[in-house]
Amino acid sequence: MRELPIASPAHTWSVLKRIGRTRRRPAVAVILLYALAAASSMAAPVVLGAIVDRIDGISASTINLLAAAALGFVLLQTFLTWISRVHTRRLAEKVMRGLRDDFIADSMRLPVRRIEGASAGDLLTRATSDVAMLNRAAQFAVPEVLIAAVTVAVLAVGLAVINPLLALSLLVAVPITGAGGRWAFKRVRSVTLARGSAQSRLADAAASDVAGAGTVETYRLEEARRENLRANMDGTWRAVKREMNLRSVLFPSVDIGMILTVSAGVAVGAFLHSRDLATLGEVTTGVLLLKQISEPVAAMLIFGQGLLSASASLSRVTGVGEAGAAEPDDSDATGPGGDVEVDAVSYRYDDDSALVLHDVDLKVKEGETLAVVGASGAGKTSLARLVCGIDEPTSGRVRIGGADLSGLTTEARRRKVLMVTQEHHIFLGSVRDNLRLVDAPADDAKILAALEAVGAAEWVAGLPDGLDTAIGERDFPVGPAEAQRLALARVLLADPDVLVLDEATSLFAGGSARDMDRRLRESLRGKTVIAVAHNLSTAVSADRVAVMDAGRVVEAGTPDELRAADGDFARLWRAWNQEA
Repeated sequence: MRELPIASPAHTWSVLKRIGRTRRRPAVAVILLYALAAASSMAAPVVLGAIVDRIDGISASTINLLAAAALGFVLLQTFLTWISRVHTRRLAEKVMRGLRDDFIADSMRLPVRRIEGASAGDLLTRATSDVAMLNRAAQFAVPEVLIAAVTVAVLAVGLAVINPLLALSLLVAVPITGAGGRWAFKRVRSVTLARGSAQSRLADAAASDVAGAGTVETYRLEEARRENLRANMDGTWRAVKREMNLRSVLFPSVDIGMILTVSAGVAVGAFLHSRDLATLGEVTTGVLLLKQISEPVAAMLIFGQGLLSASASLSRVTGVGEAGAAEPDDSDATGPGGDVEVDAVSYRYDDDSALVLHDVDLKVKEGETLAVVGASGAGKTSLARLVCGIDEPTSGRVRIGGADLSGLTTEARRRKVLMVTQEHHIFLGSVRDNLRLVDAPADDAKILAALEAVGAAEWVAGLPDGLDTAIGERDFPVGPAEAQRLALARVLLADPDVLVLDEATSLFAGGSARDMDRRLRESLRGKTVIAVAHNLSTAVSADRVAVMDAGRVVEAGTPDELRAADGDFARLWRAWNQEA
Protein backbone atom coordinates (compact mmCIF):
# COMPACT_ATOMS: atom_id res chain seq x y z
CA MET A 1 0.00 0.00 0.00
CA ARG A 2 1.26 3.46 -0.90
CA GLU A 3 0.60 6.65 0.99
CA LEU A 4 -1.19 9.46 -0.78
CA PRO A 5 0.93 12.43 -1.93
CA ILE A 6 2.06 15.19 0.41
CA ALA A 7 1.75 18.72 -0.95
CA SER A 8 4.99 20.59 -1.47
CA PRO A 9 5.81 23.60 0.73
CA ALA A 10 5.21 25.86 -2.28
CA HIS A 11 1.73 24.41 -2.85
CA THR A 12 0.93 24.64 0.87
CA TRP A 13 2.03 28.27 0.88
CA SER A 14 -0.17 28.97 -2.15
CA VAL A 15 -3.16 27.51 -0.25
CA LEU A 16 -2.41 29.78 2.72
CA LYS A 17 -2.13 32.82 0.44
CA ARG A 18 -5.44 31.93 -1.19
CA ILE A 19 -7.08 31.72 2.24
CA GLY A 20 -5.53 35.07 3.15
CA ARG A 21 -6.88 36.72 0.00
CA THR A 22 -10.40 35.43 0.54
CA ARG A 23 -10.42 36.48 4.21
CA ARG A 24 -8.43 39.69 3.92
CA ARG A 25 -10.95 42.17 5.39
CA PRO A 26 -11.84 40.23 8.56
CA ALA A 27 -8.14 39.43 9.06
CA VAL A 28 -7.18 43.13 8.84
CA ALA A 29 -9.98 44.02 11.27
CA VAL A 30 -8.71 41.44 13.77
CA ILE A 31 -5.12 42.73 13.48
CA LEU A 32 -6.30 46.29 14.16
CA LEU A 33 -8.15 45.10 17.27
CA TYR A 34 -4.98 43.36 18.49
CA ALA A 35 -2.96 46.53 17.84
CA LEU A 36 -5.41 48.59 19.92
CA ALA A 37 -5.21 46.00 22.70
CA ALA A 38 -1.40 46.11 22.62
CA ALA A 39 -1.39 49.91 22.70
CA SER A 40 -3.75 49.85 25.68
CA SER A 41 -1.36 47.52 27.52
CA MET A 42 1.32 50.24 27.44
CA ALA A 43 -0.73 52.59 29.60
CA ALA A 44 0.11 51.02 32.98
CA PRO A 45 3.93 51.07 32.50
CA VAL A 46 3.83 54.62 31.15
CA VAL A 47 1.68 55.81 34.07
CA LEU A 48 3.96 54.09 36.59
CA GLY A 49 7.02 55.67 34.97
CA ALA A 50 5.38 59.11 35.14
CA ILE A 51 4.59 58.62 38.83
CA VAL A 52 8.20 57.58 39.55
CA ASP A 53 9.58 60.68 37.80
CA ARG A 54 7.22 63.00 39.69
CA ILE A 55 7.09 61.18 43.00
CA ASP A 56 8.27 64.21 45.01
CA GLY A 57 5.77 66.74 43.67
CA ILE A 58 2.73 64.67 42.78
CA SER A 59 -0.37 64.66 44.94
CA ALA A 60 -2.23 61.61 46.17
CA SER A 61 -5.31 62.61 44.19
CA THR A 62 -3.27 62.79 40.98
CA ILE A 63 -1.77 59.36 41.70
CA ASN A 64 -5.25 57.97 42.25
CA LEU A 65 -6.43 59.55 39.02
CA LEU A 66 -3.50 58.15 37.04
CA ALA A 67 -4.00 54.72 38.65
CA ALA A 68 -7.68 54.79 37.71
CA ALA A 69 -6.74 55.71 34.13
CA ALA A 70 -4.24 52.85 34.02
CA LEU A 71 -6.87 50.46 35.36
CA GLY A 72 -9.28 51.70 32.69
CA PHE A 73 -6.72 50.96 29.97
CA VAL A 74 -6.11 47.49 31.44
CA LEU A 75 -9.85 46.80 31.30
CA LEU A 76 -9.96 48.14 27.74
CA GLN A 77 -7.06 45.86 26.80
CA THR A 78 -8.86 42.89 28.34
CA PHE A 79 -12.04 43.68 26.42
CA LEU A 80 -10.23 44.27 23.11
CA THR A 81 -8.22 41.05 23.50
CA TRP A 82 -11.39 39.09 24.28
CA ILE A 83 -13.33 40.47 21.32
CA SER A 84 -10.29 39.90 19.09
CA ARG A 85 -10.08 36.25 20.13
CA VAL A 86 -13.79 35.78 19.48
CA HIS A 87 -13.50 37.20 15.96
CA THR A 88 -10.31 35.24 15.29
CA ARG A 89 -11.92 31.97 16.29
CA ARG A 90 -14.99 32.72 14.19
CA LEU A 91 -12.71 33.46 11.27
CA ALA A 92 -10.76 30.26 12.00
CA GLU A 93 -13.97 28.21 12.00
CA LYS A 94 -14.91 29.58 8.58
CA VAL A 95 -11.45 28.75 7.24
CA MET A 96 -11.60 25.25 8.74
CA ARG A 97 -15.05 24.67 7.29
CA GLY A 98 -13.66 25.50 3.86
CA LEU A 99 -10.66 23.21 4.34
CA ARG A 100 -12.87 20.34 5.53
CA ASP A 101 -15.23 20.82 2.59
CA ASP A 102 -12.27 20.89 0.19
CA PHE A 103 -10.83 17.73 1.78
CA ILE A 104 -14.10 15.83 1.37
CA ALA A 105 -14.49 17.07 -2.21
CA ASP A 106 -10.88 16.14 -3.03
CA SER A 107 -11.37 12.69 -1.49
CA MET A 108 -14.49 12.11 -3.57
CA ARG A 109 -12.64 13.12 -6.74
CA LEU A 110 -9.87 10.61 -6.19
CA PRO A 111 -9.74 7.97 -8.92
CA VAL A 112 -10.73 4.56 -7.60
CA ARG A 113 -7.32 3.13 -8.46
CA ARG A 114 -5.64 5.73 -6.22
CA ILE A 115 -7.93 4.84 -3.32
CA GLU A 116 -7.40 1.11 -3.85
CA GLY A 117 -3.64 1.56 -4.02
CA ALA A 118 -3.45 3.80 -0.96
CA SER A 119 -3.44 2.91 2.71
CA ALA A 120 -6.88 3.16 4.32
CA GLY A 121 -5.16 4.27 7.52
CA ASP A 122 -3.43 7.10 5.64
CA LEU A 123 -6.70 8.60 4.40
CA LEU A 124 -8.32 8.05 7.80
CA THR A 125 -5.45 9.74 9.68
CA ARG A 126 -5.53 12.74 7.36
CA ALA A 127 -9.27 13.05 7.87
CA THR A 128 -8.97 12.84 11.67
CA SER A 129 -5.57 13.60 13.23
CA ASP A 130 -4.36 16.10 10.64
CA VAL A 131 -7.68 17.93 10.39
CA ALA A 132 -7.84 18.00 14.22
CA MET A 133 -4.34 19.53 14.37
CA LEU A 134 -5.37 22.18 11.84
CA ASN A 135 -8.46 22.91 13.90
CA ARG A 136 -6.40 23.34 17.09
CA ALA A 137 -3.96 25.59 15.26
CA ALA A 138 -6.77 27.71 13.84
CA GLN A 139 -8.50 27.98 17.22
CA PHE A 140 -5.47 28.59 19.43
CA ALA A 141 -2.09 28.92 17.70
CA VAL A 142 -3.19 31.45 15.07
CA PRO A 143 -4.79 33.84 17.59
CA GLU A 144 -1.83 33.56 19.98
CA VAL A 145 0.76 34.19 17.26
CA LEU A 146 -1.25 37.11 15.87
CA ILE A 147 -1.66 38.65 19.32
CA ALA A 148 2.02 38.10 20.09
CA ALA A 149 3.30 39.51 16.80
CA VAL A 150 1.16 42.64 16.94
CA THR A 151 1.93 43.14 20.64
CA VAL A 152 5.70 42.83 20.11
CA ALA A 153 5.58 45.31 17.21
CA VAL A 154 3.51 47.90 19.08
CA LEU A 155 5.47 47.61 22.35
CA ALA A 156 8.83 47.70 20.57
CA VAL A 157 7.85 50.91 18.77
CA GLY A 158 6.59 52.36 22.05
CA LEU A 159 9.84 51.42 23.82
CA ALA A 160 11.92 52.95 21.03
CA VAL A 161 9.92 56.20 21.34
CA ILE A 162 10.45 56.33 25.13
CA ASN A 163 14.17 55.56 24.98
CA PRO A 164 15.90 54.19 21.85
CA LEU A 165 19.01 53.10 23.76
CA LEU A 166 16.94 51.08 26.23
CA ALA A 167 15.17 49.40 23.30
CA LEU A 168 18.53 47.89 22.28
CA SER A 169 18.19 45.51 25.24
CA LEU A 170 15.86 43.50 23.04
CA LEU A 171 18.83 42.39 20.96
CA VAL A 172 20.42 40.54 23.87
CA ALA A 173 18.00 37.60 23.61
CA VAL A 174 18.42 37.19 19.84
CA PRO A 175 21.47 34.85 19.80
CA ILE A 176 20.11 32.27 22.25
CA THR A 177 16.39 32.44 21.47
CA GLY A 178 17.05 32.79 17.74
CA ALA A 179 19.43 29.83 17.64
CA GLY A 180 17.04 27.58 19.55
CA GLY A 181 14.09 28.62 17.40
CA ARG A 182 16.02 28.19 14.16
CA TRP A 183 17.22 24.70 15.17
CA ALA A 184 13.72 23.56 16.08
CA PHE A 185 11.86 25.22 13.20
CA LYS A 186 14.14 23.64 10.58
CA ARG A 187 13.09 20.20 11.80
CA VAL A 188 9.38 20.73 12.48
CA ARG A 189 8.07 19.84 9.01
CA SER A 190 10.02 16.58 8.58
CA VAL A 191 9.30 15.48 12.16
CA THR A 192 5.57 16.26 11.85
CA LEU A 193 5.32 14.43 8.51
CA ALA A 194 7.11 11.43 10.02
CA ARG A 195 4.66 11.44 12.93
CA GLY A 196 1.71 11.59 10.53
CA SER A 197 3.10 8.70 8.48
CA ALA A 198 3.62 6.61 11.63
CA GLN A 199 0.06 7.34 12.77
CA SER A 200 -1.22 6.31 9.33
CA ARG A 201 0.57 2.95 9.57
CA LEU A 202 -0.80 2.41 13.08
CA ALA A 203 -4.36 3.24 11.98
CA ASP A 204 -3.99 0.96 8.97
CA ALA A 205 -2.78 -1.93 11.13
CA ALA A 206 -5.60 -1.44 13.64
CA ALA A 207 -8.26 -1.19 10.91
CA SER A 208 -6.88 -4.31 9.22
CA ASP A 209 -7.02 -6.28 12.47
CA VAL A 210 -10.60 -5.19 13.15
CA ALA A 211 -11.73 -6.00 9.61
CA GLY A 212 -10.02 -9.39 9.73
CA ALA A 213 -10.97 -10.29 13.29
CA GLY A 214 -12.63 -13.52 12.17
CA THR A 215 -9.54 -14.65 10.25
CA VAL A 216 -7.29 -13.73 13.18
CA GLU A 217 -9.40 -15.83 15.53
CA THR A 218 -9.74 -18.79 13.14
CA TYR A 219 -6.01 -19.14 12.53
CA ARG A 220 -4.98 -18.13 16.07
CA LEU A 221 -3.02 -15.12 14.87
CA GLU A 222 -3.72 -13.01 17.96
CA GLU A 223 -0.14 -12.90 19.22
CA ALA A 224 1.34 -12.17 15.78
CA ARG A 225 -1.14 -9.35 15.22
CA ARG A 226 -0.48 -7.97 18.71
CA GLU A 227 3.23 -7.89 17.94
CA ASN A 228 2.54 -6.09 14.68
CA LEU A 229 0.38 -3.56 16.51
CA ARG A 230 3.04 -3.08 19.20
CA ALA A 231 5.68 -2.46 16.52
CA ASN A 232 3.50 0.19 14.90
CA MET A 233 2.75 1.75 18.30
CA ASP A 234 6.48 1.86 19.05
CA GLY A 235 7.07 3.58 15.72
CA THR A 236 4.38 6.15 16.51
CA TRP A 237 5.84 6.74 19.97
CA ARG A 238 9.32 7.30 18.52
CA ALA A 239 7.90 9.82 16.04
CA VAL A 240 6.02 11.66 18.81
CA LYS A 241 9.14 11.59 21.00
CA ARG A 242 11.18 13.26 18.23
CA GLU A 243 8.50 15.96 18.10
CA MET A 244 8.75 16.45 21.86
CA ASN A 245 12.55 16.67 21.62
CA LEU A 246 12.16 19.82 19.56
CA ARG A 247 10.33 21.45 22.44
CA SER A 248 13.02 20.35 24.87
CA VAL A 249 15.40 22.64 22.97
CA LEU A 250 12.98 25.41 22.04
CA PHE A 251 11.36 25.99 25.44
CA PRO A 252 14.58 26.42 27.49
CA SER A 253 16.02 28.81 24.90
CA VAL A 254 12.83 30.85 25.11
CA ASP A 255 12.95 30.95 28.92
CA ILE A 256 16.62 31.96 28.95
CA GLY A 257 15.92 34.64 26.35
CA MET A 258 13.10 36.08 28.48
CA ILE A 259 15.29 36.26 31.57
CA LEU A 260 18.19 37.80 29.65
CA THR A 261 15.96 40.43 28.05
CA VAL A 262 14.63 41.73 31.37
CA SER A 263 18.05 41.47 33.06
CA ALA A 264 19.65 43.37 30.19
CA GLY A 265 16.94 46.01 30.47
CA VAL A 266 17.70 46.53 34.16
CA ALA A 267 21.46 46.69 33.55
CA VAL A 268 21.21 49.03 30.55
CA GLY A 269 18.64 51.17 32.35
CA ALA A 270 20.90 51.53 35.40
CA PHE A 271 23.82 52.50 33.16
CA LEU A 272 21.75 55.06 31.24
CA HIS A 273 20.36 56.53 34.46
CA SER A 274 23.84 56.84 35.96
CA ARG A 275 24.92 58.79 32.85
CA ASP A 276 21.76 60.96 32.90
CA LEU A 277 20.69 59.42 29.60
CA ALA A 278 17.39 58.15 31.03
CA THR A 279 15.19 59.15 33.92
CA LEU A 280 14.27 56.67 36.61
CA GLY A 281 10.69 56.76 35.32
CA GLU A 282 11.84 55.90 31.77
CA VAL A 283 13.89 53.01 33.11
CA THR A 284 10.89 51.77 35.10
CA THR A 285 8.61 52.04 32.08
CA GLY A 286 11.21 50.41 29.82
CA VAL A 287 11.83 47.44 32.09
CA LEU A 288 8.09 46.83 32.46
CA LEU A 289 7.65 47.00 28.68
CA LEU A 290 10.57 44.60 28.21
CA LYS A 291 8.84 42.20 30.59
CA GLN A 292 5.64 42.58 28.60
CA ILE A 293 7.50 42.04 25.30
CA SER A 294 9.33 38.91 26.46
CA GLU A 295 6.11 37.01 27.06
CA PRO A 296 4.62 37.50 23.54
CA VAL A 297 8.04 36.73 22.02
CA ALA A 298 7.96 33.42 23.87
CA ALA A 299 4.38 32.87 22.68
CA MET A 300 5.39 33.57 19.08
CA LEU A 301 8.11 30.92 19.21
CA ILE A 302 6.13 28.30 21.12
CA PHE A 303 2.91 28.67 19.15
CA GLY A 304 4.91 29.28 15.99
CA GLN A 305 6.19 25.72 16.29
CA GLY A 306 2.57 24.62 16.49
CA LEU A 307 1.79 26.58 13.33
CA LEU A 308 4.68 24.92 11.49
CA SER A 309 3.39 21.51 12.61
CA ALA A 310 -0.06 22.52 11.40
CA SER A 311 1.40 23.57 8.03
CA ALA A 312 2.85 20.06 7.69
CA SER A 313 -0.60 18.66 8.45
CA LEU A 314 -2.02 21.07 5.88
CA SER A 315 0.43 19.58 3.35
CA ARG A 316 -0.98 16.13 4.11
CA VAL A 317 -4.58 17.31 3.86
CA THR A 318 -4.12 19.29 0.62
CA GLY A 319 -1.96 16.50 -0.80
CA VAL A 320 -5.17 14.50 -1.24
CA GLY A 321 -6.24 17.11 -3.78
CA GLU A 322 -2.92 16.75 -5.61
CA ALA A 323 -3.56 13.00 -5.93
CA GLY A 324 -6.49 13.77 -8.20
CA ALA A 325 -5.30 17.11 -9.55
CA ALA A 326 -3.48 15.94 -12.66
CA GLU A 327 -6.68 15.84 -14.67
CA PRO A 328 -6.78 16.35 -18.45
CA ASP A 329 -8.72 19.15 -20.08
CA ASP A 330 -11.82 17.46 -21.49
CA SER A 331 -13.41 20.65 -22.81
CA ASP A 332 -13.13 19.29 -26.37
CA ALA A 333 -14.56 15.87 -25.52
CA THR A 334 -17.47 14.65 -27.61
CA GLY A 335 -21.01 14.94 -26.34
CA PRO A 336 -23.39 12.18 -25.21
CA GLY A 337 -22.96 8.80 -26.86
CA GLY A 338 -22.89 5.17 -25.85
CA ASP A 339 -20.66 3.55 -28.48
CA VAL A 340 -17.82 1.65 -26.80
CA GLU A 341 -14.58 0.86 -28.63
CA VAL A 342 -11.83 -1.26 -27.11
CA ASP A 343 -8.94 -0.92 -29.55
CA ALA A 344 -5.94 -3.29 -29.25
CA VAL A 345 -5.94 -3.04 -25.46
CA SER A 346 -3.36 -4.84 -23.35
CA TYR A 347 -3.05 -4.49 -19.61
CA ARG A 348 -0.80 -5.49 -16.74
CA TYR A 349 -1.23 -4.63 -13.06
CA ASP A 350 2.24 -3.10 -12.72
CA ASP A 351 5.56 -2.98 -14.51
CA ASP A 352 6.75 -6.25 -12.96
CA SER A 353 3.66 -8.35 -13.67
CA ALA A 354 2.67 -10.32 -16.75
CA LEU A 355 -0.05 -9.13 -19.11
CA VAL A 356 -3.56 -10.07 -18.03
CA LEU A 357 -5.16 -8.75 -21.25
CA HIS A 358 -3.70 -9.24 -24.72
CA ASP A 359 -4.67 -7.07 -27.72
CA VAL A 360 -8.38 -7.05 -26.93
CA ASP A 361 -10.60 -5.58 -29.67
CA LEU A 362 -14.31 -5.02 -29.03
CA LYS A 363 -16.99 -2.70 -30.37
CA VAL A 364 -20.34 -2.25 -28.68
CA LYS A 365 -22.93 -0.11 -30.41
CA GLU A 366 -25.04 2.39 -28.54
CA GLY A 367 -28.07 0.67 -27.01
CA GLU A 368 -26.52 -2.79 -27.37
CA THR A 369 -26.04 -5.30 -24.55
CA LEU A 370 -22.80 -7.27 -24.59
CA ALA A 371 -22.28 -10.18 -22.18
CA VAL A 372 -18.67 -11.04 -21.33
CA VAL A 373 -18.23 -14.62 -20.18
CA GLY A 374 -15.37 -16.97 -19.44
CA ALA A 375 -13.72 -18.96 -16.70
CA SER A 376 -12.41 -17.32 -13.52
CA GLY A 377 -9.18 -15.45 -14.24
CA ALA A 378 -10.00 -14.99 -17.93
CA GLY A 379 -9.71 -11.18 -17.60
CA LYS A 380 -13.40 -10.22 -17.54
CA THR A 381 -13.23 -7.90 -14.52
CA SER A 382 -9.95 -6.34 -15.73
CA LEU A 383 -11.67 -5.51 -19.02
CA ALA A 384 -14.66 -4.06 -17.15
CA ARG A 385 -12.40 -1.81 -15.06
CA LEU A 386 -10.68 -0.52 -18.20
CA VAL A 387 -14.00 0.28 -19.87
CA CYS A 388 -14.98 2.29 -16.78
CA GLY A 389 -11.66 4.14 -16.68
CA ILE A 390 -10.84 2.81 -13.22
CA ASP A 391 -7.58 1.43 -14.63
CA GLU A 392 -5.68 2.60 -17.70
CA PRO A 393 -4.53 0.29 -20.51
CA THR A 394 -0.87 -0.58 -20.74
CA SER A 395 -1.31 -0.15 -24.49
CA GLY A 396 -4.26 0.53 -26.77
CA ARG A 397 -7.26 2.79 -26.22
CA VAL A 398 -10.77 2.71 -24.82
CA ARG A 399 -13.29 5.16 -26.30
CA ILE A 400 -16.84 5.95 -25.30
CA GLY A 401 -18.96 8.08 -27.59
CA GLY A 402 -15.81 8.75 -29.60
CA ALA A 403 -14.00 10.22 -26.58
CA ASP A 404 -10.77 8.61 -25.38
CA LEU A 405 -11.27 7.79 -21.69
CA SER A 406 -7.69 8.85 -20.90
CA GLY A 407 -8.61 12.36 -22.11
CA LEU A 408 -11.55 12.76 -19.73
CA THR A 409 -11.57 13.99 -16.16
CA THR A 410 -12.62 11.60 -13.42
CA GLU A 411 -15.94 13.43 -13.09
CA ALA A 412 -16.60 13.28 -16.83
CA ARG A 413 -15.85 9.54 -16.92
CA ARG A 414 -18.24 8.96 -14.04
CA ARG A 415 -20.99 10.80 -15.90
CA LYS A 416 -20.50 8.73 -19.06
CA VAL A 417 -19.96 5.27 -17.62
CA LEU A 418 -20.77 3.54 -14.33
CA MET A 419 -19.77 0.16 -12.96
CA VAL A 420 -21.91 -1.90 -10.60
CA THR A 421 -20.34 -4.88 -8.85
CA GLN A 422 -21.59 -7.42 -6.35
CA GLU A 423 -20.14 -5.31 -3.52
CA HIS A 424 -22.46 -2.51 -2.40
CA HIS A 425 -22.27 0.11 0.32
CA ILE A 426 -25.20 1.43 2.30
CA PHE A 427 -24.57 4.87 3.75
CA LEU A 428 -25.93 5.87 7.13
CA GLY A 429 -29.09 7.83 6.44
CA SER A 430 -32.55 7.36 5.00
CA VAL A 431 -33.45 5.34 1.92
CA ARG A 432 -34.15 8.64 0.17
CA ASP A 433 -30.70 10.00 1.11
CA ASN A 434 -29.00 6.86 -0.18
CA LEU A 435 -30.65 7.25 -3.58
CA ARG A 436 -30.34 11.01 -3.89
CA LEU A 437 -26.57 10.71 -3.64
CA VAL A 438 -26.48 10.29 -7.43
CA ASP A 439 -29.38 12.61 -8.30
CA ALA A 440 -29.88 15.30 -5.68
CA PRO A 441 -32.91 16.95 -7.37
CA ALA A 442 -34.79 13.63 -7.70
CA ASP A 443 -38.30 13.85 -6.24
CA ASP A 444 -40.11 10.98 -4.53
CA ALA A 445 -41.95 10.01 -7.70
CA LYS A 446 -38.69 9.54 -9.58
CA ILE A 447 -37.14 7.63 -6.68
CA LEU A 448 -40.14 5.32 -6.35
CA ALA A 449 -40.09 4.67 -10.11
CA ALA A 450 -36.45 3.58 -9.88
CA LEU A 451 -37.26 1.33 -6.91
CA GLU A 452 -40.20 -0.18 -8.79
CA ALA A 453 -37.96 -0.88 -11.78
CA VAL A 454 -35.62 -3.02 -9.66
CA GLY A 455 -38.36 -4.68 -7.63
CA ALA A 456 -37.62 -2.80 -4.39
CA ALA A 457 -40.72 -0.60 -4.13
CA GLU A 458 -42.70 -3.17 -2.14
CA TRP A 459 -39.80 -3.72 0.27
CA VAL A 460 -39.44 0.04 0.88
CA ALA A 461 -43.19 0.41 1.38
CA GLY A 462 -42.96 -2.16 4.16
CA LEU A 463 -40.24 -0.29 6.04
CA PRO A 464 -41.28 1.52 9.27
CA ASP A 465 -41.00 5.00 7.72
CA GLY A 466 -40.90 4.20 4.01
CA LEU A 467 -38.36 6.39 2.18
CA ASP A 468 -37.57 8.17 5.47
CA THR A 469 -36.45 4.96 7.19
CA ALA A 470 -32.89 5.28 8.51
CA ILE A 471 -30.90 2.34 7.16
CA GLY A 472 -27.42 1.03 7.87
CA GLU A 473 -25.76 -1.18 10.43
CA ARG A 474 -26.64 1.07 13.38
CA ASP A 475 -30.24 1.66 12.30
CA PHE A 476 -32.26 -0.68 10.08
CA PRO A 477 -29.93 -3.40 8.71
CA VAL A 478 -30.25 -4.04 4.99
CA GLY A 479 -29.73 -7.54 3.60
CA PRO A 480 -27.35 -8.23 0.67
CA ALA A 481 -30.14 -8.66 -1.90
CA GLU A 482 -31.90 -5.44 -0.85
CA ALA A 483 -28.57 -3.58 -0.88
CA GLN A 484 -28.02 -4.82 -4.43
CA ARG A 485 -31.46 -3.58 -5.49
CA LEU A 486 -30.73 -0.15 -3.97
CA ALA A 487 -27.42 -0.06 -5.84
CA LEU A 488 -29.20 -0.82 -9.12
CA ALA A 489 -31.82 1.85 -8.36
CA ARG A 490 -28.97 4.34 -7.91
CA VAL A 491 -27.73 3.41 -11.37
CA LEU A 492 -31.10 4.13 -12.93
CA LEU A 493 -31.17 7.55 -11.23
CA ALA A 494 -27.60 8.31 -12.30
CA ASP A 495 -28.58 7.61 -15.94
CA PRO A 496 -25.09 7.05 -17.47
CA ASP A 497 -24.47 6.56 -21.20
CA VAL A 498 -22.78 3.21 -20.57
CA LEU A 499 -23.34 0.75 -17.75
CA VAL A 500 -20.93 -2.04 -16.80
CA LEU A 501 -22.44 -4.81 -14.67
CA ASP A 502 -19.83 -7.03 -13.00
CA GLU A 503 -21.87 -9.81 -11.40
CA ALA A 504 -24.34 -7.10 -10.38
CA THR A 505 -27.18 -9.63 -9.91
CA SER A 506 -25.09 -12.43 -8.40
CA LEU A 507 -26.84 -12.23 -5.02
CA PHE A 508 -30.16 -13.18 -6.56
CA ALA A 509 -30.90 -16.89 -6.99
CA GLY A 510 -32.92 -18.82 -9.55
CA GLY A 511 -36.15 -17.07 -10.45
CA SER A 512 -35.11 -13.87 -8.66
CA ALA A 513 -32.03 -13.56 -10.86
CA ARG A 514 -34.04 -14.09 -14.04
CA ASP A 515 -36.65 -11.59 -12.84
CA MET A 516 -33.94 -9.00 -12.12
CA ASP A 517 -32.33 -9.58 -15.52
CA ARG A 518 -35.72 -8.98 -17.16
CA ARG A 519 -36.33 -5.83 -15.12
CA LEU A 520 -32.90 -4.45 -15.98
CA ARG A 521 -33.37 -5.15 -19.69
CA GLU A 522 -36.61 -3.20 -19.66
CA SER A 523 -35.24 -0.33 -17.54
CA LEU A 524 -31.99 -0.03 -19.50
CA ARG A 525 -33.55 -0.24 -22.95
CA GLY A 526 -31.59 2.09 -25.23
CA LYS A 527 -28.55 2.10 -22.91
CA THR A 528 -25.24 0.48 -23.74
CA VAL A 529 -24.67 -2.36 -21.29
CA ILE A 530 -21.61 -4.53 -20.81
CA ALA A 531 -22.44 -7.39 -18.44
CA VAL A 532 -19.73 -9.58 -16.92
CA ALA A 533 -21.60 -12.81 -16.24
CA HIS A 534 -20.96 -16.19 -14.64
CA ASN A 535 -24.68 -16.85 -14.79
CA LEU A 536 -25.28 -17.69 -18.47
CA SER A 537 -28.97 -16.79 -18.22
CA THR A 538 -27.69 -13.22 -18.46
CA ALA A 539 -25.61 -14.09 -21.52
CA VAL A 540 -28.36 -15.72 -23.56
CA SER A 541 -30.58 -12.65 -23.16
CA ALA A 542 -27.83 -10.29 -24.40
CA ASP A 543 -27.58 -8.97 -27.96
CA ARG A 544 -24.04 -10.29 -28.31
CA VAL A 545 -21.61 -12.38 -26.27
CA ALA A 546 -17.81 -12.11 -26.00
CA VAL A 547 -16.01 -15.17 -24.64
CA MET A 548 -12.69 -14.54 -22.90
CA ASP A 549 -9.89 -16.97 -22.15
CA ALA A 550 -6.44 -16.15 -20.74
CA GLY A 551 -6.89 -12.44 -21.36
CA ARG A 552 -8.06 -12.73 -24.95
CA VAL A 553 -11.42 -12.55 -26.69
CA VAL A 554 -11.65 -15.98 -28.32
CA GLU A 555 -15.26 -15.79 -29.55
CA ALA A 556 -17.80 -13.07 -30.23
CA GLY A 557 -21.28 -13.15 -31.71
CA THR A 558 -24.94 -13.53 -30.87
CA PRO A 559 -25.87 -16.24 -28.33
CA ASP A 560 -27.49 -18.35 -31.05
CA GLU A 561 -24.48 -18.05 -33.36
CA LEU A 562 -22.05 -19.10 -30.64
CA ARG A 563 -24.16 -22.06 -29.53
CA ALA A 564 -24.39 -23.24 -33.12
CA ALA A 565 -20.63 -22.85 -33.61
CA ASP A 566 -20.03 -25.48 -30.92
CA GLY A 567 -17.02 -23.62 -29.53
CA ASP A 568 -16.06 -22.37 -26.06
CA PHE A 569 -19.43 -20.73 -25.43
CA ALA A 570 -21.32 -23.87 -26.43
CA ARG A 571 -19.22 -25.89 -23.98
CA LEU A 572 -19.84 -23.36 -21.20
CA TRP A 573 -23.55 -23.44 -22.03
CA ARG A 574 -23.76 -27.23 -21.82
CA ALA A 575 -21.78 -27.31 -18.54
CA TRP A 576 -23.96 -24.58 -17.03
CA ASN A 577 -27.18 -26.39 -18.01
CA GLN A 578 -25.94 -29.61 -16.42
CA GLU A 579 -25.16 -27.77 -13.16
CA ALA A 580 -28.51 -25.98 -13.24
